[in-house]
Amino acid sequence: MSGWFDLTLNQRVYNQDGKTANAVVTYDGNVGEQYNDAWFGDSANENIMQFSDIYLTTRGFLPFAPEADFWVGKHKLPQYEIQMLDWKTLTTDVAAGVGIENWALGVGLFDMSLSRDDVDVYSRDFSRTSQMNTNSVDVRYRNIPLWDDATLSLMAKYSAPNKTDQQQDNENDNSYFEMKDSWMLTSVLRQNLQRDTFNEFTLQVANNSYASSGDAANLLI
Repeated sequence: MSGWFDLTLNQRVYNQDGKTANAVVTYDGNVGEQYNDAWFGDSANENIMQFSDIYLTTRGFLPFAPEADFWVGKHKLPQYEIQMLDWKTLTTDVAAGVGIENWALGVGLFDMSLSRDDVDVYSRDFSRTSQMNTNSVDVRYRNIPLWDDATLSLMAKYSAPNKTDQQQDNENDNSYFEMKDSWMLTSVLRQNLQRDTFNEFTLQVANNSYASSGDAANLLI
């Protein structure tokens, strides 16, 4: 047996004249229940832990969007999922970056993030790996009102590898797998019903996807 957990620590570091700043750290891991003295970092047991979030988020510092949340650090835009089914319509990997959320723009809310993440690309004989840098942009315009209790959300993701000259040469001579640019467009129509129920209809189109060959560190899903 094991117990997965998320532990979030949130500390306000600034609060003055309508401007706030909070430091947020989230631990994500698993606590094994087989041994009473199993330490984190010991490969012989199930206990593992990582910093899944560590960032600074602010509100009130952007004169053009005082109500928006502006963050910088290791973070991501919220994943879009149905909780009971663990079904994620859209998600973005946690990575070093900068983002803005909940910007009241027109009739809806605008979110955007720019992030940098590294993935392992394998050689075609699977004997070597190359650490490749990727840059991603995630843009969302959500909660657009349509009719009674119905909203539309539009989302777009684009990721591109930032290859070194050596990595480009590796692809040109066919010794490594080629990593290509990837994009995905998503639209979600939500109809709220009685008793806190709802129906959702999702349409997605994409040209590609990529993941780290070693640890699936960057998924475009």
